Amino acid sequence: MLIACLILGLSISSFAYRRQEGDRFQTPIFVLAITSATVFGLALGVNANVIMLGVIPWALCLAMIGSVAVHWLIRRCSRDRGAIYTEIHCCEQGEKEPLAPEPQSC
Repeated sequence: MLIACLILGLSISSFAYRRQEGDRFQTPIFVLAITSATVFGLALGVNANVIMLGVIPWALCLAMIGSVAVHWLIRRCSRDRGAIYTEIHCCEQGEKEPLAPEPQSC
């Protein structure tokens, strides 16, 4: 049990340290996961030991998986949206962007 807790703690701290620059909402999401897991466990009348050793680790694992999935989805959608925008801009409007502004006459 001790080894499993150490591995989980190291995994969470490594994940949090590596992704802290790219995810400014990481800390509030982890706090929300821990709080909601605790409230969920208390509402079901679960023992505090089970909450600490069973419910909270699963909540943190789901928070990490959710964070990776949401960031992947955002990158994918923003890349697709950029491709659609350039496709619409070039193909449907049929206009070419001028390379340099045309001189204006007086």
